[in-house]
Amino acid sequence: MMSLGTSLKARRLICAGLSGALTFAAALMPALAEEPKRGGTLTVGLAQDPPIVDPIRTGSFTERQFATGIYESLFDIDEKGQAVPFLAESFTVSDDVKNYRVKLRPNVKFHDGTALDAEAVVANLDRTRNPANGCRCLSFLQDIADGHYDGKPAMLDELQTLENPALRAFLKVDKSVEGIVVHRPDQTSGSPLKEWDVISKIAGTPIDDQGMIKLGSDKRVSFQYLIQKVAKNNKVDLTIVRDNKPMDVQLPVSNDRHNLMTDLRGTYPSYFVYGPMVFSRATVQFLSFMRNNPNILTSLGYIGSPLVTRLGDTPSAEREELVVVSSPFFPHKLAAGYSSQSAGVVYSVNGTPIRSLKHLVSVLRDLQDDFVVFEFDHRDGEALVFPRKDTVAATEDILTDNGVRAQGSADLLEVWNAKGGTAAAGK
Repeated sequence: MMSLGTSLKARRLICAGLSGALTFAAALMPALAEEPKRGGTLTVGLAQDPPIVDPIRTGSFTERQFATGIYESLFDIDEKGQAVPFLAESFTVSDDVKNYRVKLRPNVKFHDGTALDAEAVVANLDRTRNPANGCRCLSFLQDIADGHYDGKPAMLDELQTLENPALRAFLKVDKSVEGIVVHRPDQTSGSPLKEWDVISKIAGTPIDDQGMIKLGSDKRVSFQYLIQKVAKNNKVDLTIVRDNKPMDVQLPVSNDRHNLMTDLRGTYPSYFVYGPMVFSRATVQFLSFMRNNPNILTSLGYIGSPLVTRLGDTPSAEREELVVVSSPFFPHKLAAGYSSQSAGVVYSVNGTPIRSLKHLVSVLRDLQDDFVVFEFDHRDGEALVFPRKDTVAATEDILTDNGVRAQGSADLLEVWNAKGGTAAAGK
């Protein structure tokens, strides 16, 4: 606890800081009131010289800082995060979303006076698509060619550097060996790696003790940068050192991190309505609302919600994913007296621990008990008890009253109807 003397001293410091800030702001006001003037020279300090100035190959923050100051694009991102025309004046999109017709701004010229025209745009796009030019975005463009973003392949094993002398001595690694150490092998992908293996090469490229590789003559990047470039059939060739013996292995890589909370990757979320409640999977998108609301994040952490405590966990046989109540109750007398369980993670139904969203639907489908009891996986919560037959009977009216066309997404309705569905659950 802060003493009275310390508190008064802190107040004086805060007041002094505010006074200084207000004085500084007052001094700036005349300058800020002046009309901006075009021209002159702006000197900007960068942390380092950019090793690459080619816009399609920039990767580091310094390179991007440099490139954005001298290059311009057809489109830009506005303050709302939306793509808007920049060098383009306008654009239209075909019904199948495969053709974009872009109208260029008039009278735009390159630094040498050459006019920006369609031929110049095509030349830039062709250069970007040519693998020989090493565009960092090429793998993304190839990924979305089928209209769906699958994500970059990555290894899921946990690693650490080999820089510490004590760690090297503990592993009894020869001085000539360099590489990155496997700390925890991934248990979900069939990884051939073992704890304390040293990965010394990826696709024949040497890895140093910081897990870096040389790229060209003047650049070092993480060895994982190469994974998306050298992966074939979702496997990557590695050279490892195990018990001071080198060996070659093929490591499975995946576009999916295998977290309890996955990424929708552009697909629609699955959902299921049961009485006044809506259930869905906890996804990266579902959690996005917490990023800009620290109060919600703090509250979830305080009650020990798995949305916070198990954010980076991987699935298991006992829990394949987190099932959440994805919205407040639909208005209905069945929910009378209960607090909203929106964002609550379902722990069990009538004593059966819930493994996944499909498992929840199958448990609800097969229930024969008079009451349905939902328990949630956090502190300071309450159990929700509903009369089973009344809840099933009320669901259709709730859907109609709220303009919801279907009780669930197609994948979950298939589960619900597998054994007679509503008829069986309503007996």
